Amino acid sequence: MPKKAFSITTKNLRFAQKYLYRKITLEDYYPTPDTNFDANKCFKKAFSKIELLNQWVEDYLNNDQRKQLIGAIRQQRRRKGHPEVKTISISFEAWRYIEEISKRDKVTLSQVIKKYLRKEYLKAVGIA
Repeated sequence: MPKKAFSITTKNLRFAQKYLYRKITLEDYYPTPDTNFDANKCFKKAFSKIELLNQWVEDYLNNDQRKQLIGAIRQQRRRKGHPEVKTISISFEAWRYIEEISKRDKVTLSQVIKKYLRKEYLKAVGIA
């Protein structure tokens, strides 16, 4: 029998539970429109036991969804090591502006944001 490529462990159980719960709750047809009702019912039973949750992942998630779960767990591990770092989503156009200024000034994207938004931040929090 081939070894599974991924398995929920005690180390990542809480995050996997949270991730999957949010996906099921927020997305109408997660994991798929065909299996949504059965998957949700089984998820409630599998939620608190690692073995059952691993089986649920095998039974109901496709390869892309498993990869997304694995990626989310890896990202969460990275964030735990750097709690002062946040990840944001911005439009391509906004990123392009920040990137060009970053190249010109030879600084990081974070440094650009801090430099150009500091005054506005201080106004917003009532310090300036």
